[in-house]
Amino acid sequence: MKNSTIITEIDGQGQKIAAVVLEFGESIKPVDMQPDNYAVENQTVKELLVCSVPEWEKLFRQQLPAEKWAEELYKSTPERQPAGNCVILILDKNRPEASLKRMTGRGPGARLVIALPELEIRLKAEQITITVTAVKDAVADNFDKGQFCCNDGYSISYNLFIPEGYDPERTYPLVLFMHDAGSCSDDVSAAVVQGNGAAVWTLRKEQEKRSCFVLAPHYPEKCAEDDFTVGREADATVELVKELMKRYSIDKNRIYGTGQSMGCMMLCELNIRYPGFFGGCFLVAGQWNPETMPAARHGNLWILVSEMDEKAFPIMGACVGSMKAAGAEISCGSWDAHSPENIQNEAAEKVASKGAGINFTWFEGDSVLEADDRRFPGACHVKTWEKAYQVEAIREWLFRQHREIDFSSKHNILIRNTDGTCLPMDKPYYDAREVVPGVWQIMSSGDFSYCIAGRKRAVAIDTGYGAGNIRVYLEQLCGLPVRSVINTHSHFDHTADNTYFDQAYMAYKAVLLATIPFASFAGIDFWEKDYERIGVGEGFICDLGDKTLEIFDIPDHTEDGIAILDRADRILFTGDEFMAFGKILSHASLAEFYGYTQKLLGHRSEFDIICAGGGVFPVSLLENYDKCAEYILSGHQGEVFDGNAPRPGKLPPGPNGEIVYDRMMPHFGDGGAGKMGITERKMYSMEYAGAKIVYE
Repeated sequence: MKNSTIITEIDGQGQKIAAVVLEFGESIKPVDMQPDNYAVENQTVKELLVCSVPEWEKLFRQQLPAEKWAEELYKSTPERQPAGNCVILILDKNRPEASLKRMTGRGPGARLVIALPELEIRLKAEQITITVTAVKDAVADNFDKGQFCCNDGYSISYNLFIPEGYDPERTYPLVLFMHDAGSCSDDVSAAVVQGNGAAVWTLRKEQEKRSCFVLAPHYPEKCAEDDFTVGREADATVELVKELMKRYSIDKNRIYGTGQSMGCMMLCELNIRYPGFFGGCFLVAGQWNPETMPAARHGNLWILVSEMDEKAFPIMGACVGSMKAAGAEISCGSWDAHSPENIQNEAAEKVASKGAGINFTWFEGDSVLEADDRRFPGACHVKTWEKAYQVEAIREWLFRQHREIDFSSKHNILIRNTDGTCLPMDKPYYDAREVVPGVWQIMSSGDFSYCIAGRKRAVAIDTGYGAGNIRVYLEQLCGLPVRSVINTHSHFDHTADNTYFDQAYMAYKAVLLATIPFASFAGIDFWEKDYERIGVGEGFICDLGDKTLEIFDIPDHTEDGIAILDRADRILFTGDEFMAFGKILSHASLAEFYGYTQKLLGHRSEFDIICAGGGVFPVSLLENYDKCAEYILSGHQGEVFDGNAPRPGKLPPGPNGEIVYDRMMPHFGDGGAGKMGITERKMYSMEYAGAKIVYE
């Protein structure tokens, strides 16, 4: 015997011994191909396969259940004859002895112990007995163990799955799995091998559809109680996630939480303590305080319990009722846990199709139990998570969720569209048109934003301040990851939705100003410190792989204004520095402004159009401003300008007296909108060569 290996697998019931691989040093004798030649201690041999080392290693990497190895092995060659130097003993993993989970103690003191697998195998013909201790698990082996120390010295151990082929140039969702009290253990790996709550997301077929990080913290002691209190572990878990977001390229808008029983309870509390932190959560077989759960009503939550769970079903039902009373939209549904997978998925998809933020579902009756399952108090509770993670439609739903800024407090304010219709301010709205191939102009709310696609990634130019996740919209629009934004200046109608991106490039002076909300957004949390703000200046190059973007300082509309030259697409992006209706010099002298136009026109041969906050314009817009400035500087004086003249923007109230803002304009009263804001200086106005400049 050359080598011997135990193969373990994880399913809803936990980690089990599924097979043993025996590698012989020479060709296998006919007697070694007979199943009755092997006696495996406390196990039942269901099937014997003969193959080569490369063949069984391939089967192992495919993460196929061992019971399907024969089918796969003979699929391409039905007449295949046994050949190779390996014998695989497929074992009955449904025998109680196949499970590696052992419980010690009873009640609150119960502990989960993960047994170290060891098998004695007797080869009858050779009259020898071998002991097998080497173990391979195609799922558990892919988790790395780690330990994180919080600032206060509290330490938490964890298991982390990193996606195969991890690329730091793209961002990945992270699934946080929080285990139940019955899985509290001294073994860090217990969080992974207790069931499929963590394992299912890492399966190869799952990663091909939904590539992600998977984090399974280890909680050695019970840390959520029926009196709705949690331990230090809860906040430490969020601190751990934030630390991993610094180490890896994790999408902060797609942090997904899931937990069973105790883990579900902690996750409920975290949704209350950290509103908006999770993009979505799958809550399994748990309950929380109906009086406090309304604080989580704006989250994307899918709740799944058993109808016969004596605690979770009624108490979580009360939580759903209190969230509904507080204004949450609820979608409900149920199905038999014994139904075929496609029927369960159809039932879940029907619930999801209603588009509610909260989905409350349950397994009907005691259908989570099998006919031969032991009936005991709590049986339907612990059996729920054996079934819950098998419903793919719920996993798909979770990955469609993204955290969004909560605009609900502005529901009674209306935004007027260009066609005269109105939508509530908390209703996402996007409209896009392609300026040139690979460059889009986007209208949401405020001024126009833009998206420039490179070969492997794209970048946003400004983000507006409309409801909804503009990053998701842009990524769907261009089919590429959009991790970064470049801001033309710091005004909030260009920077509010930066928070959906990993990083924002802006002028150095804009770094401290870009997160200051306008008055009309009071009461909305924009998570203003969550994204990285990187100061840049004249000559900075943003590299998209097959094209580069160059920065030019043009600080007049604001002290932090920049222009962006996209040579590949022959576009100059200028923010609000150049508008069709005229130019009021705010921070630059006329001579300085003329210097800016001259600098940009020095690259005239490299761009054909101007993309500005107010729209797409011909290059003549810039040329005309340059001519007008030169004309004034040559000695021509304009007319005295009335700085108190009102600006358009305030709209009549809606049908029920609602405040109404224009989608194409800054909100009236924000940042000086609605007035010229120039009353203390003597200003002059000059119209020349098709341009108007107001200057001092």
